Amino acid sequence: MEVFKMEYNSSRPDLIIPEYGRNVHNMVAYALELADRDERNKAVSAIISVMGQLSPHLRDVEDYKHKLWDHLHIITTPTCAMLAIRKTCARRTSRKTSKSSLPAI
Repeated sequence: MEVFKMEYNSSRPDLIIPEYGRNVHNMVAYALELADRDERNKAVSAIISVMGQLSPHLRDVEDYKHKLWDHLHIITTPTCAMLAIRKTCARRTSRKTSKSSLPAI
């Protein structure tokens, strides 16, 4: 007998824009992990296409593609902010070690 482990939404991270659903947020997380720029651009273009299909009411907006890109940016901002914080902390750490290696005057 196989036992399935249930995952409840209450144990998952909150969605930034819940209108797009967890699958779009998972696709965005996957796209952020891609190292190759061309592959990442293809993935993001596909995500924008899916977002447009999920929100057909945005097509009535004058510049709806721009709106979708804004939504994508909002979804990625917490992740990018965390990556930027990690890079900043790493730079601060490397600066401290490089300054301490300089001879005292």
